Formats: sequence, C-alpha cells, structure tokens
Amino acid sequence: MPTYVCWARRGQVSADQKQRIATEITMIHSECTGAPPAFVQCIFQDIDAASHYIGGAPAPDSVWVYGHIRDGRDPAVREQILIKIAEILVGILELDPSLTWVYINPLANTDMVEFGHTLPLPGAEQQWIDQMPAGLREQLLALNKHATR
Repeated sequence: MPTYVCWARRGQVSADQKQRIATEITMIHSECTGAPPAFVQCIFQDIDAASHYIGGAPAPDSVWVYGHIRDGRDPAVREQILIKIAEILVGILELDPSLTWVYINPLANTDMVEFGHTLPLPGAEQQWIDQMPAGLREQLLALNKHATR
C-alpha cells in the first residue's frame, strides 16, 4: 500500500484540509498508477517550530510529503504523482509553491507486508484482493467505493 506521510508545522493544516489532502492524494495515486484507492494510506505528522531546520536555521512554514510506493512505476508516472501532489498542497493550503516538498521512494513489492500478505506486483492488485479471506476482501472493496473526490 502506498504510504504518504505529510509533515507540517503544528496547527498549520486543519482537519478539513487533512481530509481533502488525503482524498486528493488517494485519487492521484490511484489514477496515475491504476492501483485501487483502498491501497493508499496518508498519515499526517505535526512538527513543532523548534523541530524543523533547513541549513541549520529554523525552517519556514513549509509542508512536505514523503511517499513509499511499489517499485516498477515508470519515471514519468512517478513525476506526475509528485507534481500533482505539490499542486494540491499549493491549492488546498494556499501556499507558495516554494514551500511544498514532495518525495517518492519506490520499494519492491516483496519489501512490504500489508494485511498479512506480501504486496502484489503493480497491475496484479485485483488478483491479490480476490485471494484475500472474504471479510478482508469485502473491507478492501468497500474502501475502494468510499474513495471519491
């Protein structure tokens, strides 16, 4: 499951903005990769003012997102994900683009276990879901239906 961790200064991002960002990141990842929306996880972390420095100086009120995704995605797809996430951060948070930082770290599917199973290769998600126990399969399918903009 792709995991996107979003860091911002404590109080900089409201609960509503977090929801909107999580929804948008979910849809961006799903649309760009074809992976089911239920695979996308977003985690928000607050940073205290005295805990973020750039070049040894206190950092401005920037927002950055670090994503772990399955390896095997075309570089153009990864770039599209990066750009679209940066754009939604600018739009939702009304930030200057210079204050948004987005990173992606590809991991082999065999480097991740989720829902008790090693993740499938990109493109084999539906077969992976189909092989899940009925309750878990239904939960994943319900999450896919829930994910909308």
